[in-house]
Amino acid sequence: MEVNELLGRFENVENEYMEQNIVFTVCISQTYLLNLHIMAIIKQMRQINRLKVVLAEQRKTGKWLAQALGKNESTVSRWCTNEVQPSVETLLVIAETLKIDIKELFCSTQIDNKNENIEI
Repeated sequence: MEVNELLGRFENVENEYMEQNIVFTVCISQTYLLNLHIMAIIKQMRQINRLKVVLAEQRKTGKWLAQALGKNESTVSRWCTNEVQPSVETLLVIAETLKIDIKELFCSTQIDNKNENIEI
């Protein structure tokens, strides 16, 4: 076999490898983006109440709310992080304490699709 023929075969193999590597890299990138998208949806789904946001808007703390409700600070903290949810009755008392409509304490059930331009 001549040197030029061997070099030609090597270049063909190298080109095929590079094409396959690019396709593999694109697939990995798309999978990564899909995973990020799924994690964002799951995180959004877990957010049931807006208590932390409402408290921040009113410049109040979880400690203040705990004292106002006669609850433990750690309980209010768990509500604020959506780790657990207060009862509907407690939400009503919270709304009355904060002088807001109870609806303001809930996150929307509609998923925001405005910025979802991921194509796979």
